[in-house]
Amino acid sequence: MKGMSEMPVPSQTEENKRGKEGVKKIFPKIKRPWLVFAVCMILISLLIDLVFIRYRVKLEREFYNMAIERLDSYTEAQKLEVRAYVDSVDDNLQAIRLLMESSTVSLEGETLARYLEQFNQENEFFMSYVTLEKLEADLDRPGSRPGDRVVFERLKAGETVLSEIRYSQRMNGYFFGYAVPVKSQGQVVGTVRCIANAAKLMETKQILTQNTLVSSYIVDRDGVPVYSKIMDADNEKQTRELLFHLDDTTGVEKLTDEFSDILQDGCVSKMIGKEHGLMSFVSAAPLGYNDSYVVNVSQATGLLKHSRIIMHNTVRSSIALIGIVIVAGIIMYRVYNTQRKRISFESERYHLLAEFSDTVLMQYYYKMDALFLTPNVNNRFEVETLEKIGYLRDNHPVFSMSSEDWGIVRELLEHPSPGGEVKTVKFQTKDKNHVDDIWCLLQLRFVYEKDVVVAAIGKITDISNQKKWEEKLEKLAQTDGLTRIYNKETAEKKISQLVTTQNTGCLFMMDVDNFKQINDIYGHAKGDEVLVYLSTVLREVFRKDDVVGRIGGDEFVAFVCGDSKREFHIAERAELILERVRHFEDIGDAEVTISVGIVSCPVDGNTYEELYIAADKAMYMAKRQGKNQYYIS
Repeated sequence: MKGMSEMPVPSQTEENKRGKEGVKKIFPKIKRPWLVFAVCMILISLLIDLVFIRYRVKLEREFYNMAIERLDSYTEAQKLEVRAYVDSVDDNLQAIRLLMESSTVSLEGETLARYLEQFNQENEFFMSYVTLEKLEADLDRPGSRPGDRVVFERLKAGETVLSEIRYSQRMNGYFFGYAVPVKSQGQVVGTVRCIANAAKLMETKQILTQNTLVSSYIVDRDGVPVYSKIMDADNEKQTRELLFHLDDTTGVEKLTDEFSDILQDGCVSKMIGKEHGLMSFVSAAPLGYNDSYVVNVSQATGLLKHSRIIMHNTVRSSIALIGIVIVAGIIMYRVYNTQRKRISFESERYHLLAEFSDTVLMQYYYKMDALFLTPNVNNRFEVETLEKIGYLRDNHPVFSMSSEDWGIVRELLEHPSPGGEVKTVKFQTKDKNHVDDIWCLLQLRFVYEKDVVVAAIGKITDISNQKKWEEKLEKLAQTDGLTRIYNKETAEKKISQLVTTQNTGCLFMMDVDNFKQINDIYGHAKGDEVLVYLSTVLREVFRKDDVVGRIGGDEFVAFVCGDSKREFHIAERAELILERVRHFEDIGDAEVTISVGIVSCPVDGNTYEELYIAADKAMYMAKRQGKNQYYIS
């Protein structure tokens, strides 16, 4: 300790002097340190400015991508709604065509006219029937267009035609037509057509968030607008001048060359320009009809302006490096929080849309063998769970369905179709109370990654009302309009099926005796009463599964399955029919009688045609023996 106390201690002045000399040794050529500091600050400021400029560009690009994604989704959804509307028109036309082509409806009769009148009163579009002769005659009338001849030739060739959108002074608006050819005996005799308001094509339930829709157009394959819906007239005028120009050769307004490339397969969006803090976009998607496209113009209101304000305030508040880091952290947090809120909002919006929609969304992922359903499925259907892992492996459906329907759905999932192709199946399930049967339509599109299927995305729709309507139309097409039993075509088809599958049974053929005299003396109305009464008797005498039909004016057939003529008590049934017919008392003093011919399969024939010929001979044997009796071959 003593030695240490004796060591010399340098003074503060000497230390300062040494420090200065050390600095001079380290920076021997720097005579003005403040200048170096100033240069460093300038360089740091420039670096900060470059960082924030790059960040601002990225931010604008992000806003641009967000606006493009929203417009793509909106335009794609609008396209699907337009297709759904046109498909609904086509479904109604096809249903009416089937009804008109059935043998029970007269194309010139009052029944068809009343049916179309009632249909037009109950629906939002107008249906009418026009003969081929009238269509051809209208081609020479004043006001007809060159394209009308093409439409006529396509209809005459049996094609379905969807017309272009046209302006009608008589209807004071834009309309489009949809025509389906109607055939009789294999030849086109007319068309059932629909005139629909083009404004329906622009109606949509979609909501365009953070973008303002300026205008919507429907354009043809050449980019010529045929219909438009304007939401903002001032902005529409500016954007229209950028999008469209007058063609010097035709004098028709069409898309400029710069934007004509948006007319291609799939939904395509593109920025028109940005001015005063606003970004303008155009989006197009093919409708799938007549090479037409839906084109939407929108503005991302204030996004560009807000991004510049954020950056300006950030730079101003970042004088010091620590301040820059803090502000950058705040901005990053704000961006993250905004994105999180946006994702949360989109997720909540997705669940709300699913909850209030009648359509159930379905997602199946192959790698996990997992099925996911939207929560609104519980509003209508009976299901075990909304999420099912090992769906195909467990071989158990979440819906209450038959084993046959489950096999169809499983087959669809196990054998996916190529990407982009939509596959559909129909199945029956129970409602949420497990009381009523519901018909459902499952539509699936398969998603591929590098030629490997990864998912199936689809929707499940309640089509019970549509199914009831189809069954009603099918029943009308199979039924005789007067007697309400099977018509000739249906009776022959069903009897042929029974003969082929069962190869045993009896065929009855019945004919009203002296029916022409009844019509001549008492009138055709009374003759119709006789036919209706006879059909009632046959429905009561024969069983529910037996086939009973009217095959001619006063000719009826019935087929019963059985191993022998005794099994169904053929003779007793024939006696009962004769007796019941003789009790028709509403024809004065005359008596209504019939003659019945009865043959059996396979003794008298192995096909319907052979049985028909044999039964016809048996019936005329009954007539030759005095009528009002039956003859069993």
